[in-house]
Formats: sequence, C-alpha cells, structure tokens
Amino acid sequence: MMESKSQIPRIFFWVLPRTCSTVFTKLISFVDGAQIWLEPYDCCFQTKFMLDADSHTPEMEGWCRSMFEATRLVSEGKSPYSGKMHPIRTSVSYSWVKSELEKEEPGKDFIFIKDHASAVVSHLDALPDNVPCRHVFLIRHPAKALSGLRRYALRRSTADPDKFDLRTTPMYSKVWDQHYEFWKYVKGYLDPDALIVDTDDILNKPLEVLPKLFQQLNIPWKDSYLKWPKSDDIVREWKGVEDHFLRGMLTKVFDQAIASECLLPSKPLENLEDMSKDIQELTKQYMPAYEEMYAKSI
Repeated sequence: MMESKSQIPRIFFWVLPRTCSTVFTKLISFVDGAQIWLEPYDCCFQTKFMLDADSHTPEMEGWCRSMFEATRLVSEGKSPYSGKMHPIRTSVSYSWVKSELEKEEPGKDFIFIKDHASAVVSHLDALPDNVPCRHVFLIRHPAKALSGLRRYALRRSTADPDKFDLRTTPMYSKVWDQHYEFWKYVKGYLDPDALIVDTDDILNKPLEVLPKLFQQLNIPWKDSYLKWPKSDDIVREWKGVEDHFLRGMLTKVFDQAIASECLLPSKPLENLEDMSKDIQELTKQYMPAYEEMYAKSI
C-alpha cells in the first residue's frame, strides 16, 4: 500500500438539493480545525452542463443566465466573496479538484467537502487517492426535499408552472437515483463505515444527532457549535469556485443558509395528496431507497 500523502481526513458530505446542507456547512465552518470546500465536483458538472447547448431548455434558461451573470461579476471584480476560492468555473476541471483535495492543509484538522453524488458518479477517478477519506450521506423525506426543489426550480424557470414537471427537468431528474447508487458504491468499495444522517433529525434533534455524528468522525463536539455568527465573513475562508458560489447567492439557493446563525426546527410534512402530481409520483418512487437508508441512519 502506498504511503498516505496526508493524515488529515477528508470528510465528504454527499447531499441532495433542498436538504439544508449549506446551513450545516456553515455550522461546520466554525468547528475547530475545519477547512470547508463547497461543491467543487458539482461546479465541474454544472459547467459541462451549461456548455451543452442541448441542455438550454425553458426550465434551464434562468439557471444558465445566472451562471453567466455570476462569471461576469467575478471577472469584473464585483463579487463580494473573494477569498480562498478559485475565481472562475471555466478554468477548473475534475482533475484539478482531485489534485486540490489531495493537498496538505497546514494548521487544519480535517477537510470537509460538501458536494453532490450526482456530480461525481460518472467521474469516480476524480476522487482523491491515497489520503484518508470518510463519507457521510445526507438524506431527507422525498416529499419535503422534492417539493422544496420544485418551488425553487419554478422561481428561476420560464416554463409554464402548470406544465412544469420535475421528472423531465434534466438537471434534477436523476439525482435521487444517483445518490442512492453512489451510497451503495461507497459502502462496497470505498468506505464500509459510510454514515447516513437525516436532515430533519439534525434540525429537530441536534443535541442528540450531531454529537453522535461527530463522535463517529472523531471530531470533538461542543454544544457551542449550535450557535454561530450571522455574518457571511466565513465564506471567504471556504474553498471552491467563486462564481459557482455567487450564482447560488444570485438565485437565492444559498442566501438564507449563509445568513443563518443557528438550526431551526423542521416544518411538518405536508399531505402528499395536496402536492403536484410529479412530486406525488417521485415521492412514491424514491421512498423505498429513502426508507432503506433511513433505517441505517445515525
């Protein structure tokens, strides 16, 4: 076996859309010894998607416009988030991410990478080699996550809301299947002790769930971690790609999380029968995988 390049653990936090993952990432930002990476693989995936002309459907037009706008603002020096992030998405690649995540982080105790399984399932060779890695999968009841995703997608879409169907939206139509499939792969080949944690358990029982999670990751827990500054100053200490982060702020996918200062209890689950047909059917489709993973969660 080759000698490890670094003994600092890389903790991958694999997430799904609308699972409050950025709030949790902000919490981790204030944990002693943490270096945060925000979605480096997803940035590569989104850039490739953006450059594919066939992807520019009505559902994705607003999404693509926001990407170009974020890149323009960063290029013109008008982004307020300049710090440790690489500035422009078109100058990064999967191989760059792999190389960066294999590097040392002097003065840090662990590297926390929040990202999407859907962005890496076809690029497994881009995962770091010969460095310690742990994997955590975030899940949430499909009806909650998908209904939130549908509302978010409609806000930036030019499509007719009555005809909008999340099942045919190319950016999101397969992410749940890929999350589940990647968990199976990680368990079988990379990390047999991969962890699972549910969003609503974190939000509703933080003092029960988070100390358990930290213990299993060998990170000392402090109750004070449940309160953090409201300011966005910490973002300038994150790594990733600046125009990717700025796009998330422009489209209001990150803004509430970045302005957070604590975890808030989850809202009750709405009746599935009151939701749109696509959410009803997708929820029924994904419930078996969710229930299988939830049974193994912390």
